[in-house]
Formats: sequence, structure tokens, C-alpha cells
Amino acid sequence: MKIPNKKDFFNFILNYKWILIIFVIFLIFQIYQSGIFFWDPLVYQLNGNWFCGEQVYFEFLRPPLPAAVHCLVGLGENSILLSNIVASFVYLFAVILLYKKEIKKRKIDQLIFALFIFLIPQILVFGNFGGDFFALSFLIIALTIKPSFLKGVVFGLATLSRYNFLLYFILLINYKKFNIKEFAKVFGGFFITWLPWLIYNYFNSGNFLFSVEETIYLNLLLKGVLSSIELNQILLISFFVVVLFLSDYKNNLKSIFAKAGILALVQFILSGIKETRFLNVFVPFQAIKISELSVLNKNYKIFFIFVIILMFIYSLNFLSINRPVQEIPQQVIDSNCRVMSDNWVYFYKFGIVAEPLPGPDSYYYFLDKGVSLVFYDKNNFSEIGDFNLIETNDYILVLSTVCASRPNKYELLVWRGNNQQD
Repeated sequence: MKIPNKKDFFNFILNYKWILIIFVIFLIFQIYQSGIFFWDPLVYQLNGNWFCGEQVYFEFLRPPLPAAVHCLVGLGENSILLSNIVASFVYLFAVILLYKKEIKKRKIDQLIFALFIFLIPQILVFGNFGGDFFALSFLIIALTIKPSFLKGVVFGLATLSRYNFLLYFILLINYKKFNIKEFAKVFGGFFITWLPWLIYNYFNSGNFLFSVEETIYLNLLLKGVLSSIELNQILLISFFVVVLFLSDYKNNLKSIFAKAGILALVQFILSGIKETRFLNVFVPFQAIKISELSVLNKNYKIFFIFVIILMFIYSLNFLSINRPVQEIPQQVIDSNCRVMSDNWVYFYKFGIVAEPLPGPDSYYYFLDKGVSLVFYDKNNFSEIGDFNLIETNDYILVLSTVCASRPNKYELLVWRGNNQQD
């Protein structure tokens, strides 16, 4: 194995200068966002703590890789920041690998490529603190490399980051020159990557696919297949479609990354959850195509620089929105009584083992059992008599007249049981 010398290092910097420069801007944004309090990264942090032995709270329906990274970078407050940095560098590696492959096929404007793969909104501000970066990065790598077994392993890592990426398995198969031996290698690599998680599921629930089934139940069966689309999402989808048909659309449709983007679009439209980060699979094809067009026509380059500036301004505006952590009731902090809330995960940051809010039919049942209820979304609240009610701008607290002991840990195994009396 050749050890890189100083000349190799400087050649690397020169060859990928624009990718590295724009990546620094991207990384600064990710570090800044790591300090903003959000639900998903906190859950992955808690799941990571569980894997590392600090078993206080666990959601089985979450894919394991982001949580495992939290565990590997060390427990504590900094794990969200560190895991996000790790995910950002994995994404950088995938971007460079993609660029190296594409530059052999066509002329590419590296500056435009870097701008549109790092600074487009769904990547810059909707990467979900690393979880989606891991999934997208490993998908890019899997669709770029050739060795079949390794392709399966890397794709397995993508799906262990986001279960919905299982859909893209169909892109790993060469339908024109189908080879059962090559397919077996891909599937073998994929299966070996999944095997530890399947075993973990079985020993903890008696079901090898428990986590996947719970995710499907929550995100598909419980929330349906259709929901409203926000204006910014319509604009990002429209941009992808325009780029897809902008020039030589027949060849565009043959691109493996265009096919991935189309699958992402179908999945997004039919999903009961529509978050902007689900559109990040559009990005590799867009960056490749736009950077190619920018070489062919300088007018295109000027236009696309103008477009990315507008998108960047939009991203800055989004980050400027104040999203303070909602206040935790002092009465809950001072007591050691059982509590349920629609924002139960936020309580764990304050050392409070809270539980999910039950269904309205169970409110009286739990209040009688000594459980206080905290409502942050006032649409979840319904009139409750005979109990002390405290209302602020942030929450509605309904205090039980008795006090049930708070559990030492909470393991969210079955979403289907959340609205049942226990």
C-alpha cells in the first residue's frame, strides 16, 4: 500500500479544490445546526446511549446506524455534533467518488457540481443531523462502485440508516445482463450487513424484522399514503423535473441517479410523511446534469449560479427562524411522578423519563393512575375536569391528584400499544 506523500496531498487539494472549498461552507452549516434542538437527533443520541449501555430510553422503530455512530463517537452532549461531522465527511467521500466516476464520462464544471451537491436546500438545511447523509452517501457509493459484494455491503449501510432506501435495491440489479452469481454476491453483502440487526431484533422482540414492521406501521399504515405538499417542496420537485427534461431527456432517463430521483419522487408523493429531506435523492443527478450543461453553455452556468444563490438565501432565511426549546413545567422537574406528553422525548434532555401521550379516551385512566399529562400541541388537548390544570403559552399541564413513580427507563417497543391502557 502506497503511503501518500506531500505531493500527493497537494495534488489532491488542487484536483478537488472547489469541492473542498464548498464543503467547508456546508460543514459550517452542519455544525451550526447541531446546536439547534430537534427531535430526531435526540432520539438517535438516546438510542446510541442504549447501545453503549446507558439504557434509559430506546425506540425500536428507528434504524440502527445513526444511533450506532452516536455510540462510537462517545456518549454525552457532543455526540450529536460529532456524529453530524462524521456523516458530513462520509458525504464528502461519496461526492468525490461520484465526481471521479462522472468526470471520466463527460466534462463537468467542478464549481457548479460542488455548489449543487452541497448547498441545495434539502441537503444544506434538511439533512436531519447526519441520518439522511449516511443513507444518501452510502447509496451514492453503492451505485458508483463495481464489486458486487461490496456494493451489497454499502447498500446495506444505506438501508440501516433509512429503511425507505430499501426501495432502491432494484437499481442494483442489471436487468439486461442478469447474472445470478453477481446478484447472489450483492444480496450476500446486503444480508451480512443486516444480520447483526436482525439477530438483535429477534432476541429483544421475537421478530427478526420488528423494527422495520414498526416503522412501516407508523409511517405508512397509521399515517396513510397521501398528505399535503408544501410550496418549497413543490418548487424543489419542479426544479428536478425541469433539469430532468432540460436537455437530452432520453439519455437523462437512462442515468442510474435519475432513476433514483424518480423513485424518490414516487415514494415522496405516496408517503403520509412529507419532509423536505426525503427529496435529497434528487441531488446527485441534478449536480451532474447542471455541471455538464454549464460546460457546454456559459449562459447556463450564469443562470444556475443565480439559481443557487437564490436557494442559498432561502436556506439562510430558514436557519434564521427562531426555534427555541419549549419550556418543561417546573412542577414536573421538581417531582418524581410519572408524566406523559406529546413531546416526551424533549424531557429526556432534562433527565426526566417521560412517556408518549395516550389517546384521548385514556386521559382519565392515566390521570387516575397518578400520571400527569403535558400538552404542547393544544389540538391534542380535550376538556378534563376534576384535575388541576396549568396553562402557559408553551403548554397545558394537567396534574394528577396522586403520584405514580416514574420509570427508570422507557423502551418504546410497540407503537401500536401507545394508545392502549397499561
